[in-house]
Amino acid sequence: MSKANGDKNHRLHKKFQLHFQSNVIFGLLILVPLWLTLFLAYYVFLFLADITYPLIADLEQYGLQFLQNKYLAYFFSFVLSITALYFVGIFAKMWLGKAILNVISNMMLRTPIVGSFYKALKQLTEAFNQQEEMTQKKVVLISFPSDQMKTVGFVIKVFDDAKTGEKLASIYVPTTPNPTSGYLEVVPLDKTVPLDWTFEEAMSFIISGGSSMPSRPLSFLG
Repeated sequence: MSKANGDKNHRLHKKFQLHFQSNVIFGLLILVPLWLTLFLAYYVFLFLADITYPLIADLEQYGLQFLQNKYLAYFFSFVLSITALYFVGIFAKMWLGKAILNVISNMMLRTPIVGSFYKALKQLTEAFNQQEEMTQKKVVLISFPSDQMKTVGFVIKVFDDAKTGEKLASIYVPTTPNPTSGYLEVVPLDKTVPLDWTFEEAMSFIISGGSSMPSRPLSFLG
């Protein structure tokens, strides 16, 4: 084999190697978000289905033989759980539902150890579900972890400094790509930059590592 043919074969091999490698990486980038989404959806499905699965499984003794198929049983369990959550949401908005929930909530708060966790989680969920009563938006930019950097956070509560009377805000800063962990920062309210983003838009921005964001213009410099 001549040197020219050897060089040509080497170039073809290198070209094929780069072609193969780039397509594998591209395919991985396509499939990983899809796989993670399906993985999360699968476990959410199982979590909700498991709530009512024992009830659906007990219906077999009443002649509902098609429920012997585990996949069908889990599907109907999922539908039943979603339906139950829907009616719980409606009931919780009624006067009687609010009264019952208050009784249960008070019992949980008085339970040792469990009460402290329940109180913290309850306050966090209420902070995101409350109607906005202040003029500042929930989604804000703050300087973190340094003055030269900005990050997206959620205003949890606004309060006054006992000594200076300055308005302060407790802000939850989620981490990427897992927003269930993060940091709690207390910053002066006038140092926050309100964003006209919805909660969903901000979460999409955080989870995607900044690749998904609203098309509206945004100034990260405040």
